[in-house]
Amino acid sequence: MTPLLEHREDDGLLVLRSAPLLEAGVPHAFSTAIGPARGIFDLSTPDAARGAVDGETRATNLARFEGLFPESDAVVTTRQIHGAEVMT
Repeated sequence: MTPLLEHREDDGLLVLRSAPLLEAGVPHAFSTAIGPARGIFDLSTPDAARGAVDGETRATNLARFEGLFPESDAVVTTRQIHGAEVMT
């Protein structure tokens, strides 16, 4: 498996990037729980997970994440699943 590369923004937001995707010119980032000023960075919806952030905080976090891609018209997100089951 190809390891992910850590990238820390000036404000402390930590994202992970894939070397093969970077080499292919694909703009991407995988969010982590480490946000600006080392605070919690959560993009989950309020109903998705126990302890998820409220809708206003999520919107603020999502806008911050989208700011990583100023050249893009839209940011596409997915749901991360931990486990052996395949979700379709």
